Amino acid sequence: MLEICSDASFYVNLYDLECIAEGIERVIEDENLKDTLIQKGFLRVKNFSWGKSAKEHIRAILELINRNSV
Repeated sequence: MLEICSDASFYVNLYDLECIAEGIERVIEDENLKDTLIQKGFLRVKNFSWGKSAKEHIRAILELINRNSV
């Protein structure tokens, strides 16, 4: 999911088993790629928290309630 992982993930064609296998193999074998993805992952995770997620869910629920009560 691009909106979640951004550039902290190695993307493959999800409908091509050979492509998936090659992607897994590449990340396992390419130390530079693996290290880069790990570092980007550590940076990316700072954008998320349970508190932020809860607030966004509450906002969305309240928006739906207000929209349906009009």
